[in-house]
Amino acid sequence: ASAKNASAVIFIDQSQASITEIKASKTTAKADGVDAILYTVKVMKNGVPEKGQVVAFSTNLGKLNLQTVETNKDGLASVTLTSVSVGKAVVSAKVSEAGSVINADAVNFFATLNIDKNVEIVGTKVSGELPNIWLQYGQVKLNANGGNGGYTWSSDNPNIASIDSNTGIITLNKKGTAVIKVVSGDKQIATYTIKTPQEIVSLDKNGKVTYDEANSICLGNSAHLSASVDTLKKVYSQWGPASKYEHYTQRTINAWIQQ
Repeated sequence: ASAKNASAVIFIDQSQASITEIKASKTTAKADGVDAILYTVKVMKNGVPEKGQVVAFSTNLGKLNLQTVETNKDGLASVTLTSVSVGKAVVSAKVSEAGSVINADAVNFFATLNIDKNVEIVGTKVSGELPNIWLQYGQVKLNANGGNGGYTWSSDNPNIASIDSNTGIITLNKKGTAVIKVVSGDKQIATYTIKTPQEIVSLDKNGKVTYDEANSICLGNSAHLSASVDTLKKVYSQWGPASKYEHYTQRTINAWIQQ
């Protein structure tokens, strides 16, 4: 959540015990009933902090930990606000001598940020769990929910899985694991872990090659030719045509199941 303070400064008659300031510790929080915003009120009288004044607090959204608080020797009284509901909250405070209600600046509670466990396969537009057989350079899209939008994506291992920071589209480059992180505009963070696949199928060569040539190419990449055409059929059914992916759009694929 944002670390920026929200405060309202009030100019009033100082011959009475009056609230001169009401400040929030931050401007946003998660609507999870735990993430709290601290409100501090300052009460002054005749230009000096006033101890022992009872401050009554109220809010239009969420839950305050206390309804009334006595000011300390510095004239300060504090409460915390949490919420399980999304929306704008305005906390109000008053002391009996002045009588007028003072409102703090509005703060926002946002839904907890999370990443959908299902991915969208770019080549088929089908959503589901990430397949355990990858098409090398295949792409999937992650979707985030919660926060206040403005999502920024990153990968801790782009050699394995690189990601577009704006769209959340991942390119699967080679076998391995990676942790994808998304940060929302209100500074919430969520992660998604990509696990090492059972296999990764790679397409190579624009021209036709013999079995021995193909096998040599695979061995040179510490790989092997597919033992079964069923594996290729499964890859096609899950990932769709290779030409749907950026890496392959400028290439001619001569041998590919159903293509």
